[in-house]
Amino acid sequence: VQDRSERMRRLLSSRNPLYEGSADHMVDTTDLTIDQVVERIVAVLGKEMGEDQ
Repeated sequence: VQDRSERMRRLLSSRNPLYEGSADHMVDTTDLTIDQVVERIVAVLGKEMGEDQ
């Protein structure tokens, strides 16, 4: 399990610049609940579509 966890960390670390470079939006999810993350995503997408959330 430790090896898989470390491998996943390395993969994410190496891929993160690609993800950031191709993202239309970024949402900081640090210390947020799933519901809070969803609310932020909906708000970002709502603004993009011209809706006030």
